[in-house]
Amino acid sequence: MLALLAWLFLSALFFASVPALAQTSVTNVATITPPASVVNSNPSPSCTLAGVCPAQDTDTVITSADLGLTKSASVTAGTAGSTFTYVIAFGNSGPSTAQSLTLTDSLSAAGLTLVGAVASSGTLSTSTSNVTLTLASLASGAGGTLTLTVVATSGTGSITNVASITSTTFDPNTVNNTSTSTISRVSSADLRITKTASVSAGTVGQTFSYVITFGNAGPSAAANVTLTDALVGLTLVSATNSVGTLQTSSAALTVTLGSLASGAGGTLTLTVQVSTGSGSITNAAALTSTTPDPTPGNNTSTTVTSRIDSADLRITKTASVSAGTVG
Repeated sequence: MLALLAWLFLSALFFASVPALAQTSVTNVATITPPASVVNSNPSPSCTLAGVCPAQDTDTVITSADLGLTKSASVTAGTAGSTFTYVIAFGNSGPSTAQSLTLTDSLSAAGLTLVGAVASSGTLSTSTSNVTLTLASLASGAGGTLTLTVVATSGTGSITNVASITSTTFDPNTVNNTSTSTISRVSSADLRITKTASVSAGTVGQTFSYVITFGNAGPSAAANVTLTDALVGLTLVSATNSVGTLQTSSAALTVTLGSLASGAGGTLTLTVQVSTGSGSITNAAALTSTTPDPTPGNNTSTTVTSRIDSADLRITKTASVSAGTVG
């Protein structure tokens, strides 16, 4: 009899220790059946006439799903105006299925604009500044990816972007539910300049004008901007600038602009005189900055005008007498 009771106790202990997995409750039943020669002298109401006595215990199962995600950028530095990608990998380490999952990523806080998003599963909701991915459930051991293509906007400091995942299922380890990516931010300013002459040909000694138009197409502000123009074959008569500090000589000029905001610009008007020389008059103006420029080819503008020689010929004639006698 004692051996039988011991076996029943160990059986109940074994079944009580079986993992709950995805069940909402666990019911454990233990039954004692005495030998036919043994009479149960104190049967409970649950015992049968033969003396078989069952007992059960029901416990609620708390589901648990350890969600996690990682986020990586395709570059170590984001240049303002350029595109790059983030890959977000997420998964469920179990042991239960996770229900009602939401993955979020706020791009505006990092100074980023969304260009495109592709998810391996779930329902995607996007705007230019935010991404939300929802999944009804995620089985233990399952996962997926979310790939974001973004544009870095102008700003200061590093680009720090955070993605997070949540679920209505209890998570025993929430530390790995958030992933942060931090990369450097590089400014970029597309400076542009054009130069036009008021004539197509300049006669030696003649004056004409150049109009130089310049600007910053962004997206960042340009630092330490300088405009220069060397007047080869020309003599500067006058110069008028709309912004900046102008320094001139008879053969060259410099406009120091300092910082030039994105979208800002100005003009410089030169009045010059054609000097003697040979060949066409080729004049170039250039715009420089210490801020990286994605298209430096439009930082210089050159005009070519024909040179027309000019010679002021003169003649005088004098007579040795004021009156001439015949013969």
